[in-house]
Amino acid sequence: MTDQELEDELLSHGLHHTEVPAAAAAYRQLKRTYNFDFDYDYDIDFCEFHCFARNIASYCSPVWTINNNGYTSHLCFTSVSSGTGSGRSADLQVWGVVKLKKNYGHLLIKNETLLDKVHDLIKPIDIDFKEDKTFSKRFLVVSNDEMQARLLLNDSFRMHVSNLQTKEISIEIKGYDLIIGNEKGIEVSTATDIVRFIHAVAGIY
Repeated sequence: MTDQELEDELLSHGLHHTEVPAAAAAYRQLKRTYNFDFDYDYDIDFCEFHCFARNIASYCSPVWTINNNGYTSHLCFTSVSSGTGSGRSADLQVWGVVKLKKNYGHLLIKNETLLDKVHDLIKPIDIDFKEDKTFSKRFLVVSNDEMQARLLLNDSFRMHVSNLQTKEISIEIKGYDLIIGNEKGIEVSTATDIVRFIHAVAGIY
């Protein structure tokens, strides 16, 4: 695909011309390593997830489906609105999606902030892993089923999470669906980080 064809393709999916360069750069970077292409049929309602409790995700476009030995994962460019009334604004965020092999209930993993640590002292909610203090220090883990959470978060899965370089990243699992992303705009490094993670876990958990 030529640069012009790629630009036209991205514009046809509703991207603003100011968003095209970053999305095109992510496409070129990822194509060097991963087998993926545009998916015209995939969609997911991000508003069902806690990560979007304060914002509204109106549509996913474009979507890239990544293939990995018969298993697929998706990278979604998602229009997200925040604020209220005349102060409402929308931007494009990058989120990855993986369909898991098991139902792990409702689970949230995110970079732990100082405020989270204070709240946990007052009312403990964070699931700690004594065997992996570095992981527990970096990430907040909250689940409605601690047993299922610990079953998923074995040494291998925690390693994949710990290898993420993007700051302020969130992973949420609801039933069989895992989503991963943050509230930043399109960044090549973030897209690469997300795809590396969803490609690694697709078909394994």
